[in-house]
Amino acid sequence: MHTDALTAGREVAEELTFELGGPPETVLLFVSSQHDPVQVLAGLRGRLPAGVVVAGCSSFAEINTDEGLTSSVTAMGLRGIECAAFKVDSLLPDSRRAGHALAEKVRGFGPSLLVTFPDGIHGSPAAYVRGLQDVLGATFPIVGGVSAEHLAFERTSQICNREVLTGGAVALAIRGTRAIATAAKSGFRPLGAVRTVTRVEGKNLILELDGKPALRIYKDFLGHAFRDQQMIGIEFPLLVILDFEGSYMDSDERVNVVRVVRKLDEEKGGLLLSSEIAVGMKIRLTCSTRDDLLLAAAQAAEEVHRKMPSPSLALVFGCAGRKLILGTRYQEEIRRAFSALAPGVPKVGFYTYGELCPVRDITLCHDETFTVVLLGA
Repeated sequence: MHTDALTAGREVAEELTFELGGPPETVLLFVSSQHDPVQVLAGLRGRLPAGVVVAGCSSFAEINTDEGLTSSVTAMGLRGIECAAFKVDSLLPDSRRAGHALAEKVRGFGPSLLVTFPDGIHGSPAAYVRGLQDVLGATFPIVGGVSAEHLAFERTSQICNREVLTGGAVALAIRGTRAIATAAKSGFRPLGAVRTVTRVEGKNLILELDGKPALRIYKDFLGHAFRDQQMIGIEFPLLVILDFEGSYMDSDERVNVVRVVRKLDEEKGGLLLSSEIAVGMKIRLTCSTRDDLLLAAAQAAEEVHRKMPSPSLALVFGCAGRKLILGTRYQEEIRRAFSALAPGVPKVGFYTYGELCPVRDITLCHDETFTVVLLGA
């Protein structure tokens, strides 16, 4: 929690070494965007052996074994797990191709799991994940979070060994057969009819739903709740109905992901989403309460605990949007989730600009969703 970034990095390295009884072999590192990540990394590496693997990113808030934090440098040290860190310097101009390129690097390592932290401001995390899956396979386990900062939506950082990137992606590849259990719950409830996207501009601006102006439908749905436009797209996101390739699945087996409405385009009458959308896809409007979000976090933790009662460690990725809605109650979200997990399991994570977690064994990019990943021996 030290305000000086260099000192914070040094103190984290020293504490990890003390707790582990020796230096870590791998470090997962989450740095508040209020700290300079270059200085944090310099402080950390100055107290650790040269060969330590480091992977992480900037964050909106940080999660450790006990609680959620803000303005911190938070890390987990690992020993006895074969890991390597990989990167792509930029997700532009083609995020899917960038994911493909990173996966080609990773494949030679022979990983059983990928923990990854892409940029979400200047690239598409969903397309990046699809690029990874093109190479590694649709069901290869990919988890992680989209790098975040303090809602300026200008610049995030990704950390790979001795480098700090901006606008790229970092992946920690873990080798060896390991058990994994995952769960993703949002707490947003669909309301009203299923609507069809009938007109789109670019990749993510919905202009029409069912042939009518999308913004007008959204405003009519919200009614008096529409007053606070700054938070409206976070408090009332859309539910997009996907198949595993990102298109509508016309069957009873549907996969739903939450998508934040990043901007209300008054001039064009549209809704700018946080990720790609296509003509023909189906959406529903949603709502929630703070209690709904808290319950969803607890349910995610309960689900993975049933799958793996005695894990070696837990990775937790929540959304910055959830923290905004919950306010000071975001600590309650962490407590309720942690109370459902095995006592004493080490935990680390952060509040993100998007969560990467499998649904029915296929990793999807989520918004405003609480995800928990458990790893076993």
